[in-house]
Amino acid sequence: MTERRKQKPSTTAPNMAAIVASLNARTSGDWKILFAELKLSESQSSVLFEVVEHAIGDLCDYEALRVDLRQYKHLKNRLTRLSGLLTKVEQEITRAKDDLEVAMPRAAREAVVKMLASDEILTALGADGPVWASDSEQPSGYHERCSLQGQTYPAREFEPFAWKFGVRLIEHTVQRLHAPILDWINMARQGKGGKPRMVERDYLITKLAENSEAIIGKPPTPSKRFLALCNAVLGACMLNTEGLQDAVERTLRARKVKNGEGLARPKARKKNQTAP
Repeated sequence: MTERRKQKPSTTAPNMAAIVASLNARTSGDWKILFAELKLSESQSSVLFEVVEHAIGDLCDYEALRVDLRQYKHLKNRLTRLSGLLTKVEQEITRAKDDLEVAMPRAAREAVVKMLASDEILTALGADGPVWASDSEQPSGYHERCSLQGQTYPAREFEPFAWKFGVRLIEHTVQRLHAPILDWINMARQGKGGKPRMVERDYLITKLAENSEAIIGKPPTPSKRFLALCNAVLGACMLNTEGLQDAVERTLRARKVKNGEGLARPKARKKNQTAP
């Protein structure tokens, strides 16, 4: 751990194979030291490890596609078109939710309940979600019974559950499908024109920001706590930490704009262009 910190961060584009090899070489003891330095609980440490593992997997997939630039451009266009269609689906569900609650076919509601794992259903429904009395009482099985808002009924007869929450779960499924596609498109945009961005670094910061409350118990801000988290993780992943605060601020600003919580910086006016 100490030796890693003494190394000068690389300023060149990272080799994803080298990053994966480095992470795989780290023992459980190495991770425990990192978690202890960040003062994370066991559950927080587990979330952080999973976030890093998934993010690196996403980046490896992205880098693999960039090997063949012609194919990469073709696939990028395909995903961009798919993203546009999913955006329209999300908007339509939001706009017509009351009508869909009445019109959505029963089979569609039941299908989405059967496809989702129990923890995904709980994520989607939050406080409205069901309470499983045992591991066998999951939506995919419904072998015994399910307690839902004080009402208990045989789990194999889950029609009331599917009818009540089916549209919400369909909306959640579309959002979950769309989110990683948007991540991929955003990575592609970062490497296009202007000042080169460190795509891998920015993506990891974004993922840490999205999971900040689960990892450090606080929303992401350019504070000492979140910066320390980013610095430790980027260092463990052999990614450049120079100019980290600026990178964090830029990433958080983009996240606020995406969530409708803030405004993007105004674009600089061209020379001789007058203000409106």
